[in-house]
Amino acid sequence: MPNSSEINNWLFEEGFAYFNQPFTINYQSSFSLPESMCISDSTFLPSDIIDVSMEPLAFSSADYQDYMSFKERLSNNQSTQIFRVAPKRLVDFKDIEEFENRFTDTLLHLIHEEIFEFGMENAADMFVQEHLKNNPFVTKNCINSIFLKNFANIGVTTGLLRIIAHLNYTEIEPTGPTIAVAALSHENAEVRECGIRAFENWEDISSLEYLKHIKCKEQWLQDYLEQVIIDLEEIHVLSG
Repeated sequence: MPNSSEINNWLFEEGFAYFNQPFTINYQSSFSLPESMCISDSTFLPSDIIDVSMEPLAFSSADYQDYMSFKERLSNNQSTQIFRVAPKRLVDFKDIEEFENRFTDTLLHLIHEEIFEFGMENAADMFVQEHLKNNPFVTKNCINSIFLKNFANIGVTTGLLRIIAHLNYTEIEPTGPTIAVAALSHENAEVRECGIRAFENWEDISSLEYLKHIKCKEQWLQDYLEQVIIDLEEIHVLSG
């Protein structure tokens, strides 16, 4: 069994020193978005300069599922926990856990600091979108964990719902619709409204299977829900 020094030397020789290279996104208040870049229900909302440093880990769905399985089985007192994600490539569990922790802390900070308005995209949106490109499975898992742990926190839950509503359905499923369905059972009407709006923005006809079985006690919210259902049914008809 190689010791930690031999493993570190091996990682360096194989070119994995990039784990120590920060990934930075700079959002400048002087930035202006060309009209051609506007997206559905999303227009870039300039923020003050925010530096977000994250380490560029990347692995597949099967890799991450194996990691989660191994993580549950291994005891916390093991000094070295190595996870093989590809031939000749090893990643220490602590690296992945640190990534998850830093992602969670950064996203929660952005949710608390950023302004969330429908039709506006902010730094929190951009942060999630960037990490979905590089680490979709870790990112979705983190978002789901944040939502569950902060279900009683209206600011966090509505922030997350507005973030995932600006994503394409294929980018965030199955985590996105699962979160949105869970939101529809929340006692807070604003959270439920954000859940409905997410389905409205995604325009995915499979959402009809969920939405037709939802009832809202507030008439205005029930009217909104029924209109979204009608719109989705029209999309289904038009799509043939």
